[in-house]
Parts: sequence; structure tokens; C-alpha cells
Amino acid sequence: SSDLTHIGDKGQWGMGISVQSSDNVDITDIKIKNCWGDCIYVGQSIRERGSICHNVRIQNVVCESGRRQGLSIIAGKDILVKNCKFIKIGSIKFTAPGAGIDIEPNHPQTITENIIIDGCSFGENNKGKDLAIINLDKTASIKIRNCSFDHKLVFWDNSYNIEVENCVINILDINKAENII
Repeated sequence: SSDLTHIGDKGQWGMGISVQSSDNVDITDIKIKNCWGDCIYVGQSIRERGSICHNVRIQNVVCESGRRQGLSIIAGKDILVKNCKFIKIGSIKFTAPGAGIDIEPNHPQTITENIIIDGCSFGENNKGKDLAIINLDKTASIKIRNCSFDHKLVFWDNSYNIEVENCVINILDINKAENII
């Protein structure tokens, strides 16, 4: 319920599901809620360019009330996020950025290639942006299709090679982005 509280007051980890430097991962038909950090984190266990996630499929998942994010994609190639909902993110002891999905590498030249977000819905009181894409390498490629955004879709600071198709967008915020179709 919305009156839940966490007993901690520091840090931002405590992920519901953390996938790091892994291949061929399926997260399907599950509800993840009330996490101290992100509901789902997809990244790398060490800071080496090739140490990323490959072939991760997140389908029919509801991410609700993650304190920090619904889904963070930090490093990966061939990632599919399909028919998912991101709701009430940041509603319990909010910590920034509080996005439904945040695609934001932790350091330069991190691989974020062939990421597809399809048929997802964002809203119901997310505290931060619905979807934020920030600080990508120029080799990045992201496709966003058939999604609905109640709040804000953001492409900031070195966002490259993003395709948006057949989406309902309330607010689109673009700053220092290139090759947005």
C-alpha cells in the first residue's frame, strides 16, 4: 500500500533484481515493488567495455514504487523491454532521479546498443521522469515504440541514435541530443 515506509535512511542500492555482466536473461510475468533502490538494474559488474549484459528480455513486468528507479539500464546490448508498466516510482522515500526507466551509463564509452522499449506504459504518479536517456556513447541505439508517457520523456546530455515511433507523449524534453528520429 502507499503508506509503506522503509526503515533505512541511507544508500540507494537494494535492487529488486540486479543483472550484471550476464547473458541470455529472461524476466517475465512478475510484479516488483517497494524496492529500496531500483526495481530492476541492468549493468556491468566491472568497468570494462565488454563486461556488459547481452540478450536480456524483460516482458510483462510491473515495476511499482521503486525508491530510485523502475528500471536502470547502465550497460547492455540486445535488451528488450516489452509490455511493462512503470508506476509510482519514487513514491516511498524518493531519491533522484526517480525515473520509470533510466538509460544512463556510469562512465564514458559504455555500450548501450540495440535497446528496444515496446508497448510499455509510464505514469500513475512517477516522481521523476517517465523515461530518461542521458550520457550515451555515439554507438548507442535505442528504439521506443508503442509506449504511453503520462509525464515526461527526456533525452539529455549526449543522447544519440534514438528512434521514437507510435508513442503518446505528454512532455518531450531534448537537450544536447543528436540523431533523434
